[in-house]
Amino acid sequence: MWRHKTPGIPDEYFERSEKVPITKEEVRTIQISKARLKPGQTVFDIGCGSGSISIEASLQVEDSG
Repeated sequence: MWRHKTPGIPDEYFERSEKVPITKEEVRTIQISKARLKPGQTVFDIGCGSGSISIEASLQVEDSG
């Protein structure tokens, strides 16, 4: 069993309707790390999906992005 903490927001922190899929925490973490986001960069959310990746990405670029 995996005993390490993934450095992302836990899935259960996101509000969603029943049967609405969400990108899993581990996948979000990998996708965001591959983007190599830095404070001050701009991230666009084109309205596709639950928004969970955009929420986590916004935490990486902070208020300056």
